[in-house]
Amino acid sequence: MSISEGTTGTATTNRVLTAANLKGIINAHAPTKTGSGASGTWGISITGSAGSVAWGNITGKPSTFTPSSHSHDFITYKDTRADNQSPDDVQAGLTVHLKSNGTDGISDGGSYHAVLNVKDWGDYSGGPYWQSTVTENNNMYFRRSTAGTTWGAWQKVLSDNNYTNYTVTKTGSGASGTWGINVTGRARFLETKYQDGSAWYGDNYPLYAQWETSNICKIKCDNYYTKVDYADSATKATQDGAGNVITSKYVTLDTA
Repeated sequence: MSISEGTTGTATTNRVLTAANLKGIINAHAPTKTGSGASGTWGISITGSAGSVAWGNITGKPSTFTPSSHSHDFITYKDTRADNQSPDDVQAGLTVHLKSNGTDGISDGGSYHAVLNVKDWGDYSGGPYWQSTVTENNNMYFRRSTAGTTWGAWQKVLSDNNYTNYTVTKTGSGASGTWGINVTGRARFLETKYQDGSAWYGDNYPLYAQWETSNICKIKCDNYYTKVDYADSATKATQDGAGNVITSKYVTLDTA
């Protein structure tokens, strides 16, 4: 069916759409619903999201994913100041955590301390993990895990900053109490002073003991000496070697 209309002397014929000719007319002037017959550039706006695509259905993907060359100048820290993490909760690798004093059992000056974690595997099958810290009082501590959920006790590292808390200096500073001392070897002589009545005089004089014979020992102090004779028994002496009566409790020394 067609209808003609137009100006005088000219007629234009237009086709009327019917069920029979609809498809042919549309295909002649517009693309199909599947896009057949379209050309040129179309502006398309799509809303929603695409469904998942299997990895094997993606074409043109690279065979390797090598990262670009780069470096890191520092390790950032994690703020876990209020969390006493168990060993398994610590991330594998080398990490630094900020802790408030007392959170993990360390309280040694200041309000905070940094904890360095060394965890060489993702779980405890790789062996124990380690933690270390240096406090504001310049003391270093470390501890290791005893299981995936527990830490061992902190150990303080001995240094020239704190060793006098545990031992004395080389000059004996810090010593107290009673010390049992065992000295080997022999002294060559003793240093003495002489006494006249109740007064002591002179500088220190060397005191020697020397065997003169097999049974006589000579004790010498400076240029004076006395002899001690070996005997199985002895009685109180009333005279000296010159026959003089002994009136003093001190023994007179002969000159050398």
